[in-house]
Amino acid sequence: MKPAVELIDVNMVFKKQEVLRNLNLTIPEGQRMAVTGPSGAGKSTILKIIAGLVTPSSGRVIRHTCKTGYVFQEPRLLPWNTALENVILPLIARGEKKKAARKAGMNCLADMGLSGFEHNYPSQLSGGMKQRVSIARALAIEPDLLLLDEPFTGLDPDLRDAICEHLEDALSKKATTVIHVTHDVGNMIHTADTLYTLAAPDTLRQLPLAG
Repeated sequence: MKPAVELIDVNMVFKKQEVLRNLNLTIPEGQRMAVTGPSGAGKSTILKIIAGLVTPSSGRVIRHTCKTGYVFQEPRLLPWNTALENVILPLIARGEKKKAARKAGMNCLADMGLSGFEHNYPSQLSGGMKQRVSIARALAIEPDLLLLDEPFTGLDPDLRDAICEHLEDALSKKATTVIHVTHDVGNMIHTADTLYTLAAPDTLRQLPLAG
């Protein structure tokens, strides 16, 4: 199976604190990977390095994917844009025509159970709805690689499960590689086929999946 992402001897030091040490990881195309561990262990840093949002202190990152979607712990929506306008932002930035972008955005919102809320502003949406908008935005570009940075933290279990179900229904349409970091195994996506734990800068290890 071809790799989607390769991390080779990656080290990260931030404000004189060692965050990652000699990290080596190959993530195959189509894998649904969850990474758990305590807060502050460096899980989110791995995602940011993969996405190119931060540069490692040393080592190599090889991305074989073309399109990357990123969902943060907080929705990070533009308050002056409607739900639909937030979702189509990356499409417009990529040069898509507005009519095609709006159609794709409407479909993504529908996939997340938000039909009828396209023209609502973030202030008119609940916390769970705003997070679904942010997931729809990440899915709008039809990513080859989807990075999830604890998107279900702080949500009650029923809402978390509902959002997770919408997300996994949307992902079923394409063999997207997914990396989901969470400090709570109970929050990880249900379709995860690989589980790792990161407890210290150099202790990324694979765990068996229950069941």
